Amino acid sequence: GNRLAVFLQPIFDLQAGGVVAAESLARWPAGGASGGISPADFVAFAEQSGLIGALTHWSIDATLRHAAQLPPAAGMKFSINLSPRVFDQPGLVEKLTGALEIWGIAPERVVAEVTETALVNDLEQTVRVLRRLRDRGLGVAIDDFGTGYASIAYLRKFPATELKIDISLVRGLEADARGAALMRAIIDMAHHLDLVTVAEGIEDPATRTLLARMGCDFGQGHHLGEPMPAGDFITRFGA
Repeated sequence: GNRLAVFLQPIFDLQAGGVVAAESLARWPAGGASGGISPADFVAFAEQSGLIGALTHWSIDATLRHAAQLPPAAGMKFSINLSPRVFDQPGLVEKLTGALEIWGIAPERVVAEVTETALVNDLEQTVRVLRRLRDRGLGVAIDDFGTGYASIAYLRKFPATELKIDISLVRGLEADARGAALMRAIIDMAHHLDLVTVAEGIEDPATRTLLARMGCDFGQGHHLGEPMPAGDFITRFGA
């Protein structure tokens, strides 16, 4: 069918090994080899056309419906991207917590991912909403960390549990001593703030090994696993 689908990208534990989580991505299958419209274009369209609230609610429900098919003992966590635009809309917290109850999923198994743009848009409102999610037990990840504006300053106020380190800082680490020093500093800083670190865009074994040695907690990327249809993910990792 030519309709919206949830894809899940595996997130690996770089220290203990194994797939422990997944990032949920909305895909619009357009058929053909292209694999559909790119998520960035698709999300941008939804934001501009005012459909982002509906897309976010669909994404929450569809992701949790798949998550509910896994035995709780699997302990698998699910990250859901929240567009900066949805923080202005009333009812986001109720929607998320209501969906958790409907699907019988512990809040601790869900991480709300927010890009730094959300912080720039309306820091106070975003922080208020995310505090309420934290109070209910959900995790909060800052997505694409390291590409934004005053990212360090935000960490003082921002109720996050995870830092997702942007692919631009992860790429080409072995050949870049300065980049490696910066990465080590980010991981150490995060750990001092009781944040876990997730490296995005790991594309080869050398990068994976280096990040693991630096103490990075989790990783995702082409080398570790491409996004796959949610049903395939559940079948593969549900055992």
